[in-house]
Amino acid sequence: MFKEKNFFNFFKKNEEIINKESLKENFTIDQVREKVKIAIEALPEEIKEKMDKGDLIGMCGTITTNILCRLDSKVPIKGAISSDKNSNGHTYLVANCEEEKDCVIDATIGQFVEGFEGPFFGTRQELKDLIFSPNTVLINTRSSNNPSEAFQRIWGDSSAGMI
Repeated sequence: MFKEKNFFNFFKKNEEIINKESLKENFTIDQVREKVKIAIEALPEEIKEKMDKGDLIGMCGTITTNILCRLDSKVPIKGAISSDKNSNGHTYLVANCEEEKDCVIDATIGQFVEGFEGPFFGTRQELKDLIFSPNTVLINTRSSNNPSEAFQRIWGDSSAGMI
């Protein structure tokens, strides 16, 4: 498994690579999606098993860090949390894409959205549309009955970088 136990230390150590190298490139969301899929395929088996089983609660930092470690350094992506003052600290990825400057990739969204399999790839608005859909059942958050509050606490209208 990933050797860096402290998620925040990983980002501090790699700040120069993540910010200066990767965010110079322009990719489409489809290109980022393909790069992230390749990184997920390269994850250690124990992490892939957890993802396959939907055993995601509390795994967002570990999974996000492991994906970032396996990404091509030119991919315009960084780790993030909600910038909301009441953030629950959920970690996910944010990509700076040609068509949208704030694309969200959340490999562990299934811990909050019942029945969601695989990572979420899309714009923040698409994520918001999913969370506010009458067909979406929110789980494992104290805001399960309040989509607006849940969205703000988990993802927010903007992200704070992890570095």
